[in-house]
Amino acid sequence: MSRSSFIATSPSALNRYAIIAYMAGKERDVKHNLLSYKSLPTAVRTSLQYFTQQGGSVFLSGSYIGSDMTSADEQQFLQEVFSIRSPGRVANDTLEGVWGMNAPISLYNRPNAQHYHVQHTDVLEPTSTTAFSAFSYGKGGYSAAIANIASNKYRSLVLGFPFECIQEESLRKHVMKGVFKFLLPKD
Repeated sequence: MSRSSFIATSPSALNRYAIIAYMAGKERDVKHNLLSYKSLPTAVRTSLQYFTQQGGSVFLSGSYIGSDMTSADEQQFLQEVFSIRSPGRVANDTLEGVWGMNAPISLYNRPNAQHYHVQHTDVLEPTSTTAFSAFSYGKGGYSAAIANIASNKYRSLVLGFPFECIQEESLRKHVMKGVFKFLLPKD
């Protein structure tokens, strides 16, 4: 579903889903944008908060998930719903990639003909005891993703980089399989 379709969907209509995967890519609000283009606009935050309160799990990824959320309300949303904060950013052109799920993961981090690249990504840190770092920039570097088990109500996994920028298709499949295994309810 596109961003505009997601925003147009009433929060209660989302109850038929077990997981929402929201890919923000390189979306962010900057002064030179012609229109406001937050990575997580108010309507999206409202829907995600309602969805998690109903027990739905969320997979969220993007280069500016944390750093684009600058107001007190936005930062409070990240902490309350996903148990994350973003203390900074890393430049990707010097990184050896991401490490997670027992595998080194290369990102599109330089201009190329195959895919858009990410110059910077967010460092994400957990803000509660229910959350933990699930990926790192390089092996053992800054935290690149936070997994959260919110009091057994719902789960979330937030990547500080765009999921779709994982270079190798086999690794994208491996990561997505792990995401679903973590997020799907255990019946």
